[in-house]
Amino acid sequence: ALGDEEESPPVQEETETGEIVELEEDAPVLPVIVTEEVNITAARSPRSVLDVPGHVTVIERETIDQSGARNVPELLRREAGIFVTNTTTNREGYTAEARGFNNGGGNGGRTLVLIDGRRVNEPDGALPDWAFIPLDNVEAIEVLRGPVNALYGDNAIAGVIQLRTRRPEPGFQGTLRAGSGTYTTDHGSLWVGGGEGPVTASLFVDGHRTNGYRDRSDLRAYRVEGQLLFDLAGRGELRFAGGYDSQSRERPGTLTQEEMEENRRQATPGSEEDFASPEEHWVQMQLDVDVTQQLAFRANGWHRRRSDDSQTSDPFYVFRLDRDTQANAFDAEFELDVSVWGHRNRTILGGSFLREDIDYESAFEFFPFPPDPTSNRAHRTLWGIFLQNELNLTDDLLLVLGVRNERAHYDGRDRLSGADFGARG
Repeated sequence: ALGDEEESPPVQEETETGEIVELEEDAPVLPVIVTEEVNITAARSPRSVLDVPGHVTVIERETIDQSGARNVPELLRREAGIFVTNTTTNREGYTAEARGFNNGGGNGGRTLVLIDGRRVNEPDGALPDWAFIPLDNVEAIEVLRGPVNALYGDNAIAGVIQLRTRRPEPGFQGTLRAGSGTYTTDHGSLWVGGGEGPVTASLFVDGHRTNGYRDRSDLRAYRVEGQLLFDLAGRGELRFAGGYDSQSRERPGTLTQEEMEENRRQATPGSEEDFASPEEHWVQMQLDVDVTQQLAFRANGWHRRRSDDSQTSDPFYVFRLDRDTQANAFDAEFELDVSVWGHRNRTILGGSFLREDIDYESAFEFFPFPPDPTSNRAHRTLWGIFLQNELNLTDDLLLVLGVRNERAHYDGRDRLSGADFGARG
């Protein structure tokens, strides 16, 4: 009939169990809350990805689980601008570089890799050993493309890849993972964590073995690490962590095109039983505290020691290496978050120290000549002071200015000849 009003349909909502229910007309409709991706790497402190003036990707644990990746480099291979190669068909031979640096060659690393702020780039070659970085203990991976030398100094020319490990929460949590595959490949890991009140702790154990696709490409790896966290009355956190890793690796060597066509699974014809037996242990201390509502203080100190015993050969030569490396580092910074003429302004002022020591002994045998031994000890010390300021000109416009002053000191000794060497930069 004329003038009749059409009755509006009832408002419906789906519950978590899938049931459709009708809402009363005056029932409030709750807004959908979308959590932001948080990046720590780009500014050395938590930032929304949208507040970072750079190309940043955050890979969360849910994405890692859905990816099916077996290790960190396999996951990074899917990221734009990250070039990943492998030379051994197992976890040892991976190289990952951002923005085309290294390009699969042996010319050193230009991408800084951090685990909870701890540098894992090796002193010689500046590349990380990805076989020492288990994926099962990773909560998130932050990929920052582009130079950030002002904040991080050495190795950060191409970008920074930071891995954040899993953190325990009050109560009890645990995760057990296991897998098996071809070529006698087995893997298992266990993460347990929890606590009560202001104290939480976690333990991670990981084991991996594989015979590899190629002959003499076996790998055995065992790792254990733990952490202890103290909540500082809601104003910050104090964290202690440490770990140990031991591995046994066989190296199949390289093949020519003709050798690959004959049998691509074979080791280098005429080579000996090439191998690598690395071990490492590390300890770390981190402090993150809000001194006032506007001022925060962060400190990070760590020690790492690694030993390597290896051999590489072909039908004409044998190269044996015995190497021991140590690294000690400490970073500290203040962050001031205040308003300047009605605009948010964040200033980070800090300093860093890094000392790396390498004890290196090797012997090169080129048949039929006698062995050519070397025995060196070298040191590298870096001091840096950095300042970065972030000014929000508008909600969508951020001005970032950064500066860093860094000094380097290199010295060493050839123990066979007694000659000393050194440089400053």
